[in-house]
Amino acid sequence: PMNKIAEALGGVHAVVPLSDIEFSDRGRSDYGNLNELATSLKELGQLQNLVLIQNPKADDTVEGTAFKPFKLLAGGRRYRAMSEILNWSEANCLIFSRTLDELELLEIEYEENSRRKNLEWKEDCDFKRRIHDLRVAKFGQKIATSAADATEAGASIRDTARELGLSATTM
Repeated sequence: PMNKIAEALGGVHAVVPLSDIEFSDRGRSDYGNLNELATSLKELGQLQNLVLIQNPKADDTVEGTAFKPFKLLAGGRRYRAMSEILNWSEANCLIFSRTLDELELLEIEYEENSRRKNLEWKEDCDFKRRIHDLRVAKFGQKIATSAADATEAGASIRDTARELGLSATTM
């Protein structure tokens, strides 16, 4: 079964050529030991999907360079191990065809990264701050003057923590 984010956003499973996937800047900078991951993939196969969106620029060409049909959202470590070490040609993927906003994209990447190889402390803090900032930009800042006002519209640290499955103090 798909996780709650994937299901809510309408993800579809497919096998995709790795050459059709654009690997762009990622929230993670430390990819850890990719050789260990490649060994696991070789022995056990691919247990987790790569997460992609259809690249909105796929029909564009800039200075003679065509954009790839898909853009990687989550699974950068797996993608690199499969393409750079194992030289696999394709992967199992979860694809989102509708346009996702910046908050949805970041939530998917954070969910994927925080549940697999632990993020570095700074990377984790940066993800949480960016997600909270985008929630406030999207929903407004929640300002509660008492516990009775807690249902007021907007986003608070407590709301962001709840969405990420964290305690407010951890957030």
